[in-house]
Amino acid sequence: MWGAVTATLSRAMMDDYSPQIYQDVGKFVRENLIFSYFYLKDDGDVLFPNYTWEGIKFGTVNGFSKVNFERKFITSYVSTALDKKSSTAEDESLHEVELISHKEKENGVPVDLEGYLFVNENEKERKKNMHIIEEGSNNNLTLVVEGKNMKLFENIKKLTVGGERNYGFGKLELKNTPKMTENMFGKEFDLENQKPIIEDKDMALSHVRVKHGGDNDINKFKEIRGDLEPVVGREWKNEDNEDEGPGRKVTKSMICLVPGTKFEIDEDVDIEINNYGMWTLKESEES
Repeated sequence: MWGAVTATLSRAMMDDYSPQIYQDVGKFVRENLIFSYFYLKDDGDVLFPNYTWEGIKFGTVNGFSKVNFERKFITSYVSTALDKKSSTAEDESLHEVELISHKEKENGVPVDLEGYLFVNENEKERKKNMHIIEEGSNNNLTLVVEGKNMKLFENIKKLTVGGERNYGFGKLELKNTPKMTENMFGKEFDLENQKPIIEDKDMALSHVRVKHGGDNDINKFKEIRGDLEPVVGREWKNEDNEDEGPGRKVTKSMICLVPGTKFEIDEDVDIEINNYGMWTLKESEES
């Protein structure tokens, strides 16, 4: 979501192409707009992964099994490259792309997603060339860029996320007017700190960082019921050589709890929603 919002806002504010604008906006979005993970909805139930004693489920009400979830929402697209000389299929180029269908496969109902946005709006930020202000109500957030006002939600109403965008995949559109809330997927949070703090510390609704470089938090967990996986990112490589460009810098891998994992941690440890919506552990300020 960070990449899609960065690209959309950058294009909206630039008159002439400038890679520096992408980098400046990306830094601003990373520090001031924290998006949660987004999950599919079905009859009001948010279908986030949920590790149960019966295995992985999706959602809490319907409790779709993996097979039933894929049967209802997952489809695929098969394609092949063409040999320009013979106008026939190129050898060994047949491939299949798996994707979320824009409509439920059983009844054709449009598929919705739900997610949350945390916005850093304070007086200190207003002294900068790029900041966010709230005008009138929580639904009227304005992005100010060097004195120019841009309605935030109007400019990110349509986004394109993920891969295979040349095929038209990954198009998202804001359906309802955003509104303030006191919980995220039913979990309460605290906004009194620099980053949001999750108060219900029992289940991962994002990747939860366990190990990153020299930081190892595995001993802070009393119990884990779910799974672990490495998470690696690709970012813009900013160097004065031929290797400069998007996706050419590979970030240091992290070992994380996967979404849906149940866990128990020490009471003096907080869970912070950090950049890109990932959860990290930090010592409680009250401890």
